Amino acid sequence: MSSRFRCHVTIHVGQCPEKAMACSVSGCRQIFRQKQWEEHMRRCALSHAVETEGEVQRLKRMMYTQVIIRLLMNGRKHSYVKAIVRTF
Repeated sequence: MSSRFRCHVTIHVGQCPEKAMACSVSGCRQIFRQKQWEEHMRRCALSHAVETEGEVQRLKRMMYTQVIIRLLMNGRKHSYVKAIVRTF
């Protein structure tokens, strides 16, 4: 096989509309053909929004926990930490 042919095959494999691909939205486990990407995004827009909102809430809780841990480790008074907790 010539190197020129291999190059064309490599390019085709990367761009082939029949290539299977996994959705890049966190939490979506759908696999579809590359040519169906737009259809998948339209069809699953609501579930993607719900999944994304869940991820945002998870990250907020993680950040909140880190703030409280740092405040407590830095010797902040319990009443100060309680005031911070009320803002979240």
